[in-house]
Amino acid sequence: MRPLFIVLLLGIFLPHLRAAAQLQKPNVRLPKQSEKWNCVQTQNFTIYGNANEKVARLTGANLERLRKALALLNNVTAINAPVPTSIFLFKNNQSFEPYIFRVQGRTPSIAGYFLSHPDCNYIAINAQHEAKQTIYHEYIHFFMNNNLKDLPLWLNEGLAEYYSTFESDDDQASIGLTVKHHLDFLRSNYLMPMDQLFTTSESAILHDEESKRSLFYAQSWLLVHYLMDGQEGKLRSGFSQFLSMLAEGHPQGKAFAEALGMDNSQLEIELKSYYRQSVFQYSKISSKELEVVTDAKVTSIPYEEVLLHLGDLLAHLGNDRLDEAEAYFNEVISANPDAAQAYAGLGHIERERGKLPEARRHFEKAIELGPPHALTLYRYGMCLMADVKSRAWWNTKDHTVTKTSHDARETFRTAIDLDYQLIEAYAAFGETFLFDSTGPFDEGIFSLEIAMRQWPSRMDIALNLLTLYARNGDSTKVRLLIDKMTTRPGKAGVVAEARQRLVIVEIERAEQMLEQGKSAEAIQILDRVQGSTHAQRFKVQIEDMRRAAEHKQHVDLYNGALIRVANKKFDEALDRLHQVMAACETAELKESAGRALQQVQRHQQVEWLNQAINLMNAKQPKKAAELLQRIIKATSDPELGRSAREAMNLIQRSQK
Repeated sequence: MRPLFIVLLLGIFLPHLRAAAQLQKPNVRLPKQSEKWNCVQTQNFTIYGNANEKVARLTGANLERLRKALALLNNVTAINAPVPTSIFLFKNNQSFEPYIFRVQGRTPSIAGYFLSHPDCNYIAINAQHEAKQTIYHEYIHFFMNNNLKDLPLWLNEGLAEYYSTFESDDDQASIGLTVKHHLDFLRSNYLMPMDQLFTTSESAILHDEESKRSLFYAQSWLLVHYLMDGQEGKLRSGFSQFLSMLAEGHPQGKAFAEALGMDNSQLEIELKSYYRQSVFQYSKISSKELEVVTDAKVTSIPYEEVLLHLGDLLAHLGNDRLDEAEAYFNEVISANPDAAQAYAGLGHIERERGKLPEARRHFEKAIELGPPHALTLYRYGMCLMADVKSRAWWNTKDHTVTKTSHDARETFRTAIDLDYQLIEAYAAFGETFLFDSTGPFDEGIFSLEIAMRQWPSRMDIALNLLTLYARNGDSTKVRLLIDKMTTRPGKAGVVAEARQRLVIVEIERAEQMLEQGKSAEAIQILDRVQGSTHAQRFKVQIEDMRRAAEHKQHVDLYNGALIRVANKKFDEALDRLHQVMAACETAELKESAGRALQQVQRHQQVEWLNQAINLMNAKQPKKAAELLQRIIKATSDPELGRSAREAMNLIQRSQK
């Protein structure tokens, strides 16, 4: 089931496996060279396999029909497929077993699995067993996550179970066939309260006992089946409205009551009656409605290419399988030293191991050998970005880090030019702009907006886009994006991260003001942002910057005072020096300002004396006397005071 696979993807078991892998080399079983492998290419899927060609064609056609049926039934006009999906179809247990993921060192007994990664999705199927329902279930999760945003767990799992019984042929497709084991389980157990179903979390499912998990999946399927096909399909329009309201951010309970017109008690009564009925309706879609291209291009795959594809699958099964994948790629290189994709595979492996210099060398070798390959360039760019992130955070001032991020940006740009559908490259291209706070940011914003439209459930993309909006000063778009995050349940942590990023952008802006000599503006920004964060490291940074800004402001006042003295603007100079003396906490600067204050006062008094003498010569004794009185009252210089008094006596004698 999906929860177990999520545990694997989260890496809960991987630390133990890494240690084991380092102790001894794995027992690598390469596929037989004599075995025939085909590539079956449909419009949206690529199937690699050693299974019967007819089975491979049918698998591809059914997935194409399922993909289209999902779009029709969920009113999705543009089917999002942000990354390619590769399907491996193994002919029997023996050929499938080496490529099954491991749990605590053991290989589980499964008929197939779905593996999701940022750059590619993988479906592996044992053609000897009936694996369709498992594969459909997992592919539907991928479809829902990219086309129907932030579904509650019961709805996500219920829809996956509902569509997993999909059946199709050249004439029609059937959707919503009964899941017999769910129905049998429900008929021998009590339903859980609807409040409990609606609020069950993924972590609870992972830790619940088997019977509770079974009840959750069965009841989730039953509720979706009822909403889709119950009451002869009359609830389907209300269900569609419910999905739309969820996408708009309405609370689940309110949306359900408003769209479907029933509360939890009434719904529980309806469900109890529903699963006791003997006949369950399901939907049919004709081949004309599906309108899918089921033709497939079939080509035989050379042995080296088989090793490349299987090595790539192994490299994405977890760090405990990297040594096996490496053996596959090295086998290719031993036969063909110019095999670019084998070096690209080794680059991916070394990046997963955290050996970035080695990874870069392998990727650069692959690019040198060519021809250029979009996925190789994307993975090389991600290697460069891993190096950037290992050395600095995104608001770095390190120029070497910024240069590496620029190199990654150009690599992603080339990857997009080669494959404009590689949406993950758009997201990565936009992220590079976080490591360059100087801008312009328009290209990064445009690229992230493309990625966000295609991958609306990716909150990392939303956060990066928010950051660039803020750096660009687009407060309206910042507010709208924050509002969307706030209205979605379970996103409190994302909203907190978003607000923290806005604080960082404001701190960046204050730094820019300081660099431009605009200390007052920097202090205004810091005062505004200080109350919007509770993070101690930001509070300390803001305080340090504020002290630096104030010091810079005081230095500017001091230097400005000296300039005004030279221009004989003594009052303005003294005002600035008094401000420094009153507020400056730096002892050295305060002492310098004190000395300068005394010197400026004396320069001003000397200037007053000179003006007074000029006024006396101009026969304006009254004005001269006013200046002399100011000198006598203010000066602490005995010689200057004596000169002022002598001049005053001359004025008094002349008046007598």
